[in-house]
Amino acid sequence: MNYKQSFFLYESVYAQFERLLEADKLEDASCYIDAIMRYGLYGGVPDDEDEV
Repeated sequence: MNYKQSFFLYESVYAQFERLLEADKLEDASCYIDAIMRYGLYGGVPDDEDEV
C-alpha cells in the first residue's frame, strides 16, 4: 500500500479535532491532526511520551 496517496479519516477522529478547536485548544488540535495525518499517510506512530 502506498501511504502517500490516500487514507481513511473517520468521522469520530475529525469530531475529536473539532472538539479541541471549539474548546480553543488550538495547539492541541494542531498536534492531534498532525499525528493523525502522519500516521495515515506515512505509518508514523507517536512516541509513548506524546500526549496525542
